[in-house]
Formats: sequence, structure tokens, C-alpha cells
Amino acid sequence: MSDVVRALRETAWRGKSGAKRVFTDAAHQVNVRHQRRSLLPLDEIGREIVDVLGRGDVAVVPLDRLGLTSSPAMERAGSAILADLVEEQRRDPIVAGLPRIRTATAVAELRAWATEPALLAIAQHHVGLPVTFQGVHARLERPNATQATSELWHRDREDRRMMKCFVHFDGVTADHGPFEYVLDRDLTPAVLRRIRAGVRAANRRGVMG
Repeated sequence: MSDVVRALRETAWRGKSGAKRVFTDAAHQVNVRHQRRSLLPLDEIGREIVDVLGRGDVAVVPLDRLGLTSSPAMERAGSAILADLVEEQRRDPIVAGLPRIRTATAVAELRAWATEPALLAIAQHHVGLPVTFQGVHARLERPNATQATSELWHRDREDRRMMKCFVHFDGVTADHGPFEYVLDRDLTPAVLRRIRAGVRAANRRGVMG
């Protein structure tokens, strides 16, 4: 059955409210199939990461396993930016618990690392289509007793699929690291329905985080 015919049948029982999404979903699937042969090739570690992401999990990979030639320059540039943020924090402390954030997309060493062909290939195979690089943020996180800003449970506003790379310049573990991700399968059906209803309501109000 073609995607278009399937879309028409699904539209019949979904009603008008779901018609637009059904057709865009069908068009997206057709586009993914057409683009499949033009994606950048994956190396061994790239295939491992794509498989993990495809299961809805977070891939945790030591930086040196990626084998990117731009990693040393990225680490030097990133360390310099973070040291500068520490000095800013010392001179002008911000509210306790809030992170200090700097947009660093224009830093050549960071941009070169983020757009390495090996990373772009992973993103392409995860998304299924040619990808667009969005940018880099440097963040100085401070331990605190309460959740603040991005530490609050939230859902990012995004396209159908995206990939984020977190590079930690200080050692972190699952016990005290700054990043935690909840999988749909780890939630009860009731909680999942409540979250999805909240997302729909936030979208209607234009306040999706």
C-alpha cells in the first residue's frame, strides 16, 4: 500500500484535525526513502551510535573513540571559553543555581568539530535526511539544591528528530551528572498521556520550551 493511500485511509477515521499531520507524515516518509542513498557513510562507531539512538536511548561515547582530528583544538577552545566563564562568574556572580551560558557557534574550533563529516553522518542517519547544524552553547553549571532553568523537567521544541551532542569538560557520572533523559517506555501510560496533553496545550499557547 502506498503512503498516499495509507494516508487517505487514516484520514477517514482521524477526521479533519488529523488530516494535515497524516499527509505531512506520508510526505516525510517518502522523502526519507528518496534520501537514503545520498546519506554520508558511517564508520563503525557511527553505526553503533545510530543503533543506540534508534532505540530511543542516549549514546555515551568517550571523546577519543570518535577519532575526530578536530577534537584537540575543540578541547583547547572549549576549555578557554569555560575558564573565561568562570572568571565572569567570579567578577559578577549570577543568581545562585542559574547556569552561565554563552553562544559559541562562531568559534571556529567548535564549529569545525560539530560539523565533522563523521558527526554529520551520524546525524543524517539518525534523522534520515540531510541535516542542518544549529549551533553551539558553552555552559557553566553550578551545583544547587533546587532545579532551575534547563534543570527543570521539560521537553525541547524540535522537528521530527534532532541530535544533540554534549561534551563534558569535567568528569561526570550517572550519580551527579547534569544530563538526564526520560524514555517514553519508562513512563506509565497514564503519565505519558498527561505529558502529551501538556505538550499539546503548550503548543497551542505558543510556550513550548
